[in-house]
Amino acid sequence: MTGVLCLAHRCSGATPVALRESCATLGVPIERDPRGALPRAESPNLQTIGPIMIVSEDYIPTPTQTDALLAFLPTFENREFVPSRLESPPGMTPYHVFADELTQFHRAVYENGFVFQFDWRAWQEDAIRYCEQPELLVSADFETLRKLITFHVRAERYVEGHLPRQVESGHLAALLRRLRELRNFAECVAQ
Repeated sequence: MTGVLCLAHRCSGATPVALRESCATLGVPIERDPRGALPRAESPNLQTIGPIMIVSEDYIPTPTQTDALLAFLPTFENREFVPSRLESPPGMTPYHVFADELTQFHRAVYENGFVFQFDWRAWQEDAIRYCEQPELLVSADFETLRKLITFHVRAERYVEGHLPRQVESGHLAALLRRLRELRNFAECVAQ
């Protein structure tokens, strides 16, 4: 069984009602994360638990889940696409508002099992190397692409505007192109 961690109440450690009800319907037990911080549901069918989840490292997204991310590639390749706009209300710190497509992508990476639990901060130097040396993506494997996706969406929580910058730089499109190559290769091998 693969672990799912709900993000909704990660600070308080409370088991969210929606997750508890979903799990009860599926007959999935709820238990505390070993660190005591996050509620955990054990389920072989992660898609049915809910939209906001972090899966364990050993979970492999299905081809259908991979295709859900690849659907964003044409948008991120479009040079005219504006991934966010800066809002600056009087007396407040300016903040980024994602374009609808970027919001949908952000949600899709969670819904489709691409964000997983690992020490992404410790992996930051590797992630930066992939951003600064795009040629490294050519040989990136599936796990590395998932680590990069996890790194970028998690970094957005701490560095506002990080994800839109990855779209603007072309890094996110390059990452998705490599994901498409791996997806196509796996499909050919399966046939």
